[in-house]
Amino acid sequence: MSVYLGLVVGSEYNEIRIKEALMDIAKFEALMLPMLIGGLVLFMGGIVFDLGRKAKAGKWGMFVLFATLGLGVFGFLVKTFVIELAL
Repeated sequence: MSVYLGLVVGSEYNEIRIKEALMDIAKFEALMLPMLIGGLVLFMGGIVFDLGRKAKAGKWGMFVLFATLGLGVFGFLVKTFVIELAL
C-alpha cells in the first residue's frame, strides 16, 4: 500500500480508502469525471469570455464564441449517451 495526499491506495484490491470508507476505483472515476469535466467547461467559459472581452467581440462575436464552446460540450454529452446506449 502507498499513501498519496491522504489517500491510501491498495495495490492488490484496487480500492481507495478515504476516512475508513472503501470506494472502488471505477466508482471514484464515475463520480469525479462529470464533476471535473463540468469544472473544466466553466473554466473554459471564463477563458472564452475574457478572450471575447479583450477582443471587443460585441454581442454577435460573444454569441459565436459561446456557441462554439456549447457545441463542443454538446458533442461530449452526445458521445456519452451514444456509448451508454451501445453498451
